[in-house]
Amino acid sequence: MKRRTFRLIIVLATLSVFGIVVVQVFWFRQAFGVREVEFDRAARMAIANVSHAILRYNQHPAPATVSVRRIASNDYVAMVNDVIDETLLKTLLRTELEKQNIRVDFQYVIYDCANNEAVYGNYFVFGKEELRPTVAQGFPRMGDNYYFGVRFVNKDLALVGQMRFWVFSSGVLLLVVAFFGYTSFVVFRQKRLAEIQQDFINNMTHEFKTPLSTIAISSEVLKDPTITKSPERLLSYA
Repeated sequence: MKRRTFRLIIVLATLSVFGIVVVQVFWFRQAFGVREVEFDRAARMAIANVSHAILRYNQHPAPATVSVRRIASNDYVAMVNDVIDETLLKTLLRTELEKQNIRVDFQYVIYDCANNEAVYGNYFVFGKEELRPTVAQGFPRMGDNYYFGVRFVNKDLALVGQMRFWVFSSGVLLLVVAFFGYTSFVVFRQKRLAEIQQDFINNMTHEFKTPLSTIAISSEVLKDPTITKSPERLLSYA
């Protein structure tokens, strides 16, 4: 195979693999975006339900809609405008999140607007049913109302874990890319060795041709019967 043709094949194969990787990354991001939108909708619904339940528990008339704001990628706050019981909040959050099929570790904080400080800040670990005290950071004051904040820890990893098909297909694609890279390396190496071998054979053939050509010419001259009349010439060719 000609060197130019070989290089063209390698370039086209590389472009094809690169194109497949780009398409895979694009659709993976699209699927992740859909998962994130679904998570945001479910999280807002769960937090709104918790807010309504707290108001009903406090025998406070619940508004038609509860203000649930997303202040960061993983952070949500809900305005309650009423005293919030920490034990009740923990129970309601766990229950409502499980109803929405959200099983992600979360941190919750309760803000006391009178003192402008977080009165509770705990980290809930799903699956282990345990609380870890933590410092409430990243939840700014949201006005003169009571409110609670929820931060979903490692949300992105949890969403990726739910995309098993995409993770599997991406892993297979990585194996294909690795195999293609290794195969290309081996092919290039073998081609290089073949070129070195061919160059060696060509050089050795050339080196042999020179003395053999000289011997052939001398033999032809020695076949001439008249050469015996020139002893010096005969000796030289001999």
